[in-house]
Amino acid sequence: AADAIEFDWGASPYPPEQDQHWAEVEASFTEERLNMEWRHDGDVDAALDGAEVITAEYRAPYVAHQPLEPLNAIVRVDDSGAEVWANHQRPGFLKTKVAGVAGIDADQVTFHNQYGGGSFGHRLEFENITLATEIAVQMKGTPVKLTFSREEDFCQDFGRQIGAARMQGTVRYGKVETF
Repeated sequence: AADAIEFDWGASPYPPEQDQHWAEVEASFTEERLNMEWRHDGDVDAALDGAEVITAEYRAPYVAHQPLEPLNAIVRVDDSGAEVWANHQRPGFLKTKVAGVAGIDADQVTFHNQYGGGSFGHRLEFENITLATEIAVQMKGTPVKLTFSREEDFCQDFGRQIGAARMQGTVRYGKVETF
């Protein structure tokens, strides 16, 4: 059904090329765009003045979770509750999510957590399980198996955003003295 949908895509509100994204991140290292400062202990400027300062920048690119095995779930809903067979990193919250979709109490959900890879954090999300539950609610008593194709998996993913950090500091006698 998803393949039958025709899309008319508009222009994106963000730059189309990766290097333009990094330029925007770099432009954010200004006093005008500083939205918060986590800590400010001591007089860092005085500690750096006249010292041999080490400067470093660390970058983390956009990352897709890219699990080796496709996201999947089996869900059965009936009048007594729901059963879920899947692997997930947050089993307690999964029961709450399934209960909300099925309109039942969380203690009526039985979760059989299967062995599987963590998918680099993708098994923190619930799209495959909530969709399978929505279908199972419509087909009471029938186990519903949902497996995303690789393409569907990537479309359902919540990619990690890019980020950068710049630091300055000094080292004295093999220990960090200023950071």
